[in-house]
Amino acid sequence: MDEQEILASLLKKPMHKRLLGYFKLSGPGYLQSAMTLGGGSIAACMTFGSLLGYELLWVQPLAIILGYFVLAAVAKQVCHTGERPYRAFGERLHPALAILWGASALLATLIWHFPQYTLTANGLVSLGQGIGINLDTGAGKCFIGALLLASACAVVYLYNAGSRGVKIFEFLAKTLVWTIVAAFAFVAIATGIQWKRLALGVTGVTFIRDVMDGGIMPEARIPIVGGLAAALGINMVFLYPYTLLNKGWGKKHKELAYFDLLSGMVVPFLFATSFLMLAVANTIGPKEGTAGALTRNIMDIVPVLGPTFGQWLGNEALGNGAALLLIGLGMVAVGFTTIITHMLACGFIGCEMFNFPHDGKAKFWFSLLPVIGVYGVAMQGFPWQAAITASSLNAPLLPLAVLCFMVLLNSKSFMGEARPKGGMRIFWAAMLMCSVVVMSIAAYYSLTGNWRRLMEHLDKSPTHVAWAAVEEENAAMDDNGGAAAERPFEVFRHAAMNTDFEFRVFAREGDADMQEAARIVREAFNAIDDVEARFSRWRADSQITYINNRAAQGSVATAPDLLDLILFAQQVHRDTHGAFDPTVGPLIKLWGFYKGEGRLPGEGELTEALARVGMEKIAVDRTEKTVAYGQQGILLDLGGIGKGLGLDRAAQVLKQYGVTSAALHAGTSTVVAIGAPPGRPGWTVRIRNPYNTVSWLDEVVLRDESLSTSGSYEKFFELQGKSYCHIFDPRTGMPVEGMLSATAIAPSGMESDALSTAFFVMDEEETRRYCERRPGIRAILVPTPSGESPVPLRISFPEERKLP
Repeated sequence: MDEQEILASLLKKPMHKRLLGYFKLSGPGYLQSAMTLGGGSIAACMTFGSLLGYELLWVQPLAIILGYFVLAAVAKQVCHTGERPYRAFGERLHPALAILWGASALLATLIWHFPQYTLTANGLVSLGQGIGINLDTGAGKCFIGALLLASACAVVYLYNAGSRGVKIFEFLAKTLVWTIVAAFAFVAIATGIQWKRLALGVTGVTFIRDVMDGGIMPEARIPIVGGLAAALGINMVFLYPYTLLNKGWGKKHKELAYFDLLSGMVVPFLFATSFLMLAVANTIGPKEGTAGALTRNIMDIVPVLGPTFGQWLGNEALGNGAALLLIGLGMVAVGFTTIITHMLACGFIGCEMFNFPHDGKAKFWFSLLPVIGVYGVAMQGFPWQAAITASSLNAPLLPLAVLCFMVLLNSKSFMGEARPKGGMRIFWAAMLMCSVVVMSIAAYYSLTGNWRRLMEHLDKSPTHVAWAAVEEENAAMDDNGGAAAERPFEVFRHAAMNTDFEFRVFAREGDADMQEAARIVREAFNAIDDVEARFSRWRADSQITYINNRAAQGSVATAPDLLDLILFAQQVHRDTHGAFDPTVGPLIKLWGFYKGEGRLPGEGELTEALARVGMEKIAVDRTEKTVAYGQQGILLDLGGIGKGLGLDRAAQVLKQYGVTSAALHAGTSTVVAIGAPPGRPGWTVRIRNPYNTVSWLDEVVLRDESLSTSGSYEKFFELQGKSYCHIFDPRTGMPVEGMLSATAIAPSGMESDALSTAFFVMDEEETRRYCERRPGIRAILVPTPSGESPVPLRISFPEERKLP
């Protein structure tokens, strides 16, 4: 009995038996599930769970429901007409629309193929770790790459080998998709599902309540849009109709196609994404009503999951191994299913765009186009600049493609009697227009956000400022032989926080080149970008902006690490008797420094501004993890410790990977030293002369500590023959006078960053008393000279010396 006869017999059976029969015949829907459960959806789930726990459980269901109706409309057209959509776009709409659709789908598939290999390789590495095999080596990655490439090519070749091959391919896709569901379901259940939070999260009640209380959390906006967009991609819309045509589905298969999409795409997607989000929320997510730290690395849940399994198994090592095996299995299933469906999509796209028959060898050869993505095995990330460009170009084309399908669906000449009528026509139009609106919003955020990030990356112009100049001694990296020349060394640069970060890094012991160091440094730069994205007051979607906009109205739930930063700032504020104060924004604005137009404020204006300054006006509840402002108009700005914090986070990444010798610069204001150059006692940092930048005033040797400098002679204005600098005494509201620069040496970049500002405000005796009470803190003050040459004043150094 062929498929047509089976379908005819199923139509005569009760619904439950008919659905069971449909389940056995299903297939193309699972290929869509395999593709949409790629790295994008996984990253979205990680973000949602780690940032807001259960609160965003509604996003992925909404996304896949909208995606279902788009693909159901495609199935309705293809099954009724039997016409290839690419040809329909070109002949019935416009050839340019067909070319745009095909080219964007191809570009998106090629670019986003890289991270699928990265994800799958990391999954295999985790599986290896779970059984005691280390595949995280050069040889191991080569083996993984060869294995994945050979396996993917073999599976795709099967699909192109005939109907039996198609069945095998679809069976493998079904198996892998349900493997994903099972792996994440096990983790979610094992960590304990909170059913009340689940119900509130899925229905969106928690989210709506929080929106009404204070709006959408800025950090959640882009992930929400990304999550909605990840459920349906431009290449999925291309792949799906051709998988239907390849199976020969026609008018009698329409009901089967609807069921296939529901059972093969919607249900597994809902289960997999929801269980993963629950697993993340249960392990590393925040408690209800608070915000957590954003993460996209699924391996972050293993340290929490391992002990849970260890209690079950009665052995901690076995528990960690089980966690690695389970998460690794899920990662491999997610990545490999996406790899093979990407290759399949390229086969269809290539044949359509270049007019090759689908039953020849051309389809298989076109399916090999994305195999360059195997390079992703060796990458921790992937070329995001190219991905940003591809996403920005493709984003508006998906809603355009849906609009094209909507036009075809309502075309009498194309659909004939199958064109929707009456209420069904309104229904289809409403569903497709909802999808178009959501996709258009996603396109807008993709275009604006990705364009901004791309411009930030391309803008490499240095912003070195003379008022905070520090420079390493070049002799530390000389080429005259000796210990330093025996180990590879390289300088890495990265634009962030409106400055150039510069890392001078020696290779790790045993590394013959800088290849591994370059990979590690890229991850360290990512840590700096995360600090800027979350804690910059100049980012509209940062957590600081969110707090500034709402904390005066009541307590605001705050991420634990941001809470720690605010507590740190309050502690330094108290210890320096108010000299360091990150709430001086109203004063900076009042004196005209934000606009670059200096002005002298009136006494009343100054009094009013001072009323809105003071860290003591910020209430922090450690237990509830909330922040509240006691005064309207308070403006918290952690920029005074931002560069130091970024360097500390970056240094932590480098140290975790075994880097023992590096100097990390944040422009010319802060440097964090890791260890020392080979054969030397430390990293030599020179403080320039503000009156003659080719000379220097002092030098300091750093080893596992940080140095920061604040100065007055770059940002200032003059009125009536008097200079006013941009650094204020928060206690008086007046610009500091009598100091050219202040340098602080401390154990961490964040501490030296804060103290350099405080020491600039404090006088010599205050600074001396502070350093005497705290071993490990040193200072170099450069008062405004009475003569021509400034003279540095050292405080708490073990010995004084005369400078040349």
